[in-house]
Amino acid sequence: MQHDSVTDAFSNAPGVQTSIINFGGQDCSPLIYDDLLTLAQATGYTIGKDFIMACYDWRTAPGEAVGNGDTGGADLALAQELVESAYNSSGGLPVYLGGHSNGPIYALALLHSMSADWIAKYIAGFIAYAGNWQGQGSYYSQQLITGSSLYNVTNYPASVPAYQSWPSSYISASNPEYYGGSEVVVRTLDANGTDTPQNYTPADALQLFRDGGLTTAQQFGSQLLNRTSSNQPPGTNFYGFIGTGLPTLVGNTYATVYAGAEPMAGGEIYKNGDGNQEDMDNEWPLTWRDKMDPCQHFELNREEGVEHLNLPSDPSVLKRTFDILFSAPAACDGIAPAPDQDLIPAQATSA
Repeated sequence: MQHDSVTDAFSNAPGVQTSIINFGGQDCSPLIYDDLLTLAQATGYTIGKDFIMACYDWRTAPGEAVGNGDTGGADLALAQELVESAYNSSGGLPVYLGGHSNGPIYALALLHSMSADWIAKYIAGFIAYAGNWQGQGSYYSQQLITGSSLYNVTNYPASVPAYQSWPSSYISASNPEYYGGSEVVVRTLDANGTDTPQNYTPADALQLFRDGGLTTAQQFGSQLLNRTSSNQPPGTNFYGFIGTGLPTLVGNTYATVYAGAEPMAGGEIYKNGDGNQEDMDNEWPLTWRDKMDPCQHFELNREEGVEHLNLPSDPSVLKRTFDILFSAPAACDGIAPAPDQDLIPAQATSA
């Protein structure tokens, strides 16, 4: 993507246009939602009418519409229209926002951009599957340095500058403000030509980009990585699902760092997580607990051994999801306490 330093807007390269197929319908949604959509239809929902897929251009950051007149992007005004359309088509029933991985980041951005009155009218709750809230450590090595495809481990030479030019890359990579020096995301045996081993943590991200000569990452990283983390709650009922108990790649080792460098075999760095994101990322919503209105429901369901991409189709997750959708939010007298448990096992929760 290209960046206009005057307007601070991103756009496609000249001659490139993008659009979303069947926006709002099933065709634009990823395959991980197929079981969810099948169950939705079986329980009376109509896809595209009262069960709407808010697809977006994955390269963009929340609130961005891709320039050059293209459709899609991650335009929050368009998401607002979808919510209001679903509300109206269902006869005035409040809407549940849902999303997987980076999707909850965009849904949360929408909620933070709206008034409390709008949320109270249109939103029944927020359902998040494996939210990549504060980014994952592996994104520094896998995408920004090596350029690995998201769907396989092949490194394409054009992938590195592409990933570095996408605003979403700096949202997907672990946030220095949140992670600090808590994990090593890149280890090099030759730091900046000095023959000295060095560990880079998220707090060292900009230094990593400089040492590796990643010029585009230097430009956008200073703007997007050092974002202020809004740890404000969503302003509505929250239902989260996370996988855990799986070795999760957070970093790699390199002989030296440069754009397109291949990681060294056996130099992988792992932490516990869902196979894609570490627990520290998945559990970030716990920071909302003490800030939520006591009348708002909070739960974060831990699914032991369930992998990141399998979470939306996991049977216990699907069961709990539709329990939520078909249960009226509990009335509140204004003094209801928040739940006692930090992490509620999915099999123990009830509507």
